Formats: sequence, structure tokens, C-alpha cells
Amino acid sequence: MSETISSWRIASPGLTWTANDLSGNGSARHPGRWNSRDQPILYSSGSIALACLETVVHLAGDDPLPFQRQLVRITFPRQHWEQRRMFAVEQRSGWDLSPTPETAEAWLSATRAWGDAWLQGLESLIAEVPSVIVPEESNLLLNPRHPAHREVVAEIVRPWVYDARLLPAARAATPQAGPPWRQPLGGGVALEMVPIPAGEFRMGSSDDEPGRASNEGSQHRVRLELFSLGRMPITQGQWRQVALWQSAAGEPPWERKLKPEPAYFQSGQPEDDQRPVEQVSWFDAMEFCRRLSRRTGRHYTLPSEAQWEYACRAGTTTPFAFGSVLSERQANVLSSETTKVGRFLANAWGLYDMHGNVWEWCLDHWHENYLGAPNDGRAWTNWGAETMSKVLRGGSWYFNPRVCRSAHRGRARPDDASGGVGFRVVCLPQDPSLNA
Repeated sequence: MSETISSWRIASPGLTWTANDLSGNGSARHPGRWNSRDQPILYSSGSIALACLETVVHLAGDDPLPFQRQLVRITFPRQHWEQRRMFAVEQRSGWDLSPTPETAEAWLSATRAWGDAWLQGLESLIAEVPSVIVPEESNLLLNPRHPAHREVVAEIVRPWVYDARLLPAARAATPQAGPPWRQPLGGGVALEMVPIPAGEFRMGSSDDEPGRASNEGSQHRVRLELFSLGRMPITQGQWRQVALWQSAAGEPPWERKLKPEPAYFQSGQPEDDQRPVEQVSWFDAMEFCRRLSRRTGRHYTLPSEAQWEYACRAGTTTPFAFGSVLSERQANVLSSETTKVGRFLANAWGLYDMHGNVWEWCLDHWHENYLGAPNDGRAWTNWGAETMSKVLRGGSWYFNPRVCRSAHRGRARPDDASGGVGFRVVCLPQDPSLNA
């Protein structure tokens, strides 16, 4: 028999707390069925499925599905389960708030009074209460003020994504990425591209975002049309395949020669082909895109800065696509080298390595802030100034998470090529004006 018991939460991180926060302060600010205001409590469920249902009922049917939620496992010693306080009730009529408002209010007053008394009495760490949604199952309440609360461990298991079938109206209000498609490059090598839905977002960071730089403002609304973005950064294997392409008979020569093996991080092993290519300049990346466009007949280029951030956020408004914090289990940060692409979690639109691993070139010239920036998603360029610094996004393997935030902006000269800089490609609809 296990010496511990687990319960489950689906929670959202904030600017000053993580999803696995155990303080119960959020419930103290927003009282629930079992606590009044200013009474800290931690709500959890006996199963993952019940935790899902308990949160779904609080979502408005026509609101977009929340992207930044996380599944949290709460573990505590079995002895506290055996000492739990149980709420026994014979009659549960009215718990679903469907009879009269007076009945519902009476039940809420009674359950809050019971919960407040239990919290203040400190008689047990755990209380077991019946679920309103599934009365045969239980929710578990934890008292953060109980002395044994320090024995409780909360672990973030993974990002939580609601199945859109649970809330059909929410699905209609939530932009959804399309199914990935493949662009063959020859030799069994291909790019995976993800259709990114048209939509609108607030670009940049808020004034109170931790780690914010002044060049991330001011926040402004940007509307984007449909485009497809590389599911992962361009790998060494993909780069080599395109670099070795020869001009076809009757075609003009390529504009720029590309080194087949430019990357610094090479061990001589086959898995190197799955690492992101680096030590490529902006000019090199643009030549890669030109070759793709000529050979495939599609319009490939580097993403605009707005396209990159929109895709990175994937509907979120937090500093990272995974919430308010980024750990070394979620991205290749604070490391000593690049890693294989796709090793860490994808964001809600199925894009990998948007945080960390390698910086990614964007099409835009560098500007010190967003004053005068386009609001339609196109690149902000100053033609005739090709030697101006270009925008970098996403951070890199050797940076801390602050530099890898969704809104963080970097820059480099277009002829720079370092071991921390790579790129991914965008495929646009056949409208060259989007590149202007």
C-alpha cells in the first residue's frame, strides 16, 4: 500500500504565483462553496476527470477555451487521509443551483459555514466533501493553515488543454491551428508546417510583466491573416538538404552559397540532424527561403515579428506559452548546448521550441519600440537599409527564462552567425504584398 495519497487540480498560473501554489490565497480572494472571503483553502478532486468537470462548469460557454491551465498532482501522507474530516449529508437537493435562488443561497451559506469552522478548527489537514456534479465522487479540501500542510507536495504534471467538444461555443470562439502538412525536401527529409489561424492579439508585454524591457511596448492590437509556420526550427538535416540543392537546367544560379554544415554543435552522430541549425546569418536564412520558394512554387520567407509572437502565444496572455514561469523541464534554457528539436512540450498550437534552444530570425528590421508598428501582421521593414539589425525572438539555450518570454525581443546584425541563432520558416498565401 502506498504511503501517500494524491488528489488533482487544474489551475492557472498568474503574474506572482504558479499553478502548483499551495497557499490557498486565490480562494481567499474568490470564495467558493466551502469557504468565505479571507479564508484560505485549496480545492482538489479525487480524480483527473472530476477535476476537469469541476473547472468546466465555471467556464462561460461562449468564452475562448483557456490555454494556460496546468494539471497539478497534490500528494500528502496517507495518515492525513485516514484522519480526514468528512461532510455527510443525506439530502443534496439544491446543490446544482437549479431550484430557487433562496434554496441555493441557503445551501451555500451552510456549506461555507461548515468549511469555515473546519478551517479555523485545524482539526485535520484534509476534508472530504461530495461533488455537486458527480455526488458519488469526492472533492478534497486542504487547509493551508494546518501544521501538516508543509508535508503536502504539488507537482505540475503537464499543460492542460480542454477538449473543444466539451464546450462547442467556446470552440467556435477559440482560434484553432490546422492539421500539420509536410513539405518534402528530397532524400526522405521534409518540413512540417502548421496552419496558424487568422486572429487578433495584443502584441508586446504589459507594464507590470516581470522582466519586461521598454522595447516590448507599448502593447497594441494586431490582426493577422492565415499563415503556416514551421512546427520546429530548421534542423541541421533540413538545412543540409537545401544547401546541397543544385540549380536546375535553365535556372539562374542561387543568389548565395550556403555551407552544408555550418552548425557549431555537431558530435558526428546521426542525431545531430535533429538539432536546430545555428551559425547561420539572416542573409543565409533568407537564401534558404528563396530556394524553398523557387523549388516548390510556394511563398516561403521568415516570419514577421508579429506572426512569430502570435504563434508563440497560441492564445495565451501570460509571459510564456505555458504560463507565468518557465522551467528547464519545459524548454532548453540555462543549458550548455542545443538539444534535438521537439524534445520539450509543444504549445497549444503544436509548435515546438518557441522558448529557448535557439534564437530565431524574423523578417523585421529592429526598432526600439512599437511606435508606428504595423497592426496587420506584416513585417516592419525599412527598405534600402539591409545592413540594419534584424529582430531575434525566443531566446536560446544559454539564456535564462526571462529572455525567452513570448514578448522578449533581441537583435543582431544580419551578417552575424552565432551558435545560439537559428530560424524557422513561414509559408504565406500567394500574396507577395504580405512580404512588403
